[in-house]
Amino acid sequence: MRTYKLLSLILVLGIGFSACYDEDAIHTTKGDIPYELKEGGDEVDQYIYKFYQENGSIIMVDYDTIDYQWNMSGLAKNVYLTKQEDRVVLMKGFSMLEKTFLNIYDTDFKKKYFPLKLLIGEQVGRMNWGVLEDNAALAIALAGLSYLALGKIREGVENLSEEELRSIRESTNGVFWQEYLLQNGIIQVPESFYEVSKGYYQAFLEYLPENEGVTDVDVRDYGFWYRDLSNPYSLVTPNKEGDFRDFMGVILTVPYEELKLVLDTHSKLKDKYDILVNYFKMKYQIDLVAIGNKQFK
Repeated sequence: MRTYKLLSLILVLGIGFSACYDEDAIHTTKGDIPYELKEGGDEVDQYIYKFYQENGSIIMVDYDTIDYQWNMSGLAKNVYLTKQEDRVVLMKGFSMLEKTFLNIYDTDFKKKYFPLKLLIGEQVGRMNWGVLEDNAALAIALAGLSYLALGKIREGVENLSEEELRSIRESTNGVFWQEYLLQNGIIQVPESFYEVSKGYYQAFLEYLPENEGVTDVDVRDYGFWYRDLSNPYSLVTPNKEGDFRDFMGVILTVPYEELKLVLDTHSKLKDKYDILVNYFKMKYQIDLVAIGNKQFK
């Protein structure tokens, strides 16, 4: 299976240089990969081969740091990724990923928008001064120039509860849309989305004049799904990147009928939801609501 070690850097450089000449090409086709994929082998190899044949992305379970630490400005040495080498656990992990990420999108979407590489591992994250960041979303997924890294593939993955699967789905898709699609310029977000919560990004809501004496301040009243979890001591709203990530994770995970109960009572959330849903349907012909309504047990 693994004949690609020395060719990883060539792959990434090739993608980067091609983007200089044809911006549309990197968005619509992944091109040929300098990895040898052969039909046959065990269940894992067969799964990887079939997925590449159908969708044009290669699932990687054996990789070097160059596969995820390289970007066009140099080495991103803070990326942390550990492999899952148990082939039985990997197959169970693929089944989990189908429910939370792989199968919620149709083949056309995957061919056009999925990264070239899907790196599957036991744990993913980023190092901050030599310490793994304590961030729930990044513990599940993170992205780079040509890859999406997916973690939580470990012993017992087949026994995850429905609530745990929903959490993984929300985090994975939020990171995919914000950290891969948006940061790499594959999609755009209308400024009108951010305008709804203008003036409240990274705000300490408890200390706003209108909240003096209020004990139950709700971030949803300001157009946010969640507080900024990096600050556990104060009720701080997320930045723009976190806001978009949270929104996409929720929209693509929670069925509309369930979401509607919250949207109907929080006007700013509803406004931002409508902006995103209408924008992606008109500009990219992507039906976010239909994707979110697709549920797997």
